[in-house]
Amino acid sequence: MTEPEAAWLGAAIEGEGGLGRLPGKRMALSLEVANTDPEFISALIRITGLADVYGKIFKNPQGRPWAPAFRWRVSRANDMLAIARRCAIYSTKCQRVLALMEDS
Repeated sequence: MTEPEAAWLGAAIEGEGGLGRLPGKRMALSLEVANTDPEFISALIRITGLADVYGKIFKNPQGRPWAPAFRWRVSRANDMLAIARRCAIYSTKCQRVLALMEDS
């Protein structure tokens, strides 16, 4: 991962992402970024080589569908740590991942 890619990834995580919990698993964490633009999600895949992506169509309050939303998710601890270490300088959310995972 180049330095500009690490900066972009850190900014993407900071602006569109966060730390989540895996469905049905109390203590399992995941690093996630959600967006409605498939190219945005494709860029995450190209930069990291990780392609765990989920899609969902949300509805607005009137019941009409919004644009499909895509969620890129990293749930393997080693992958999360590698990304968080590489992007921590650009993202306070990555710094939080490091704090939570390295203290365990």
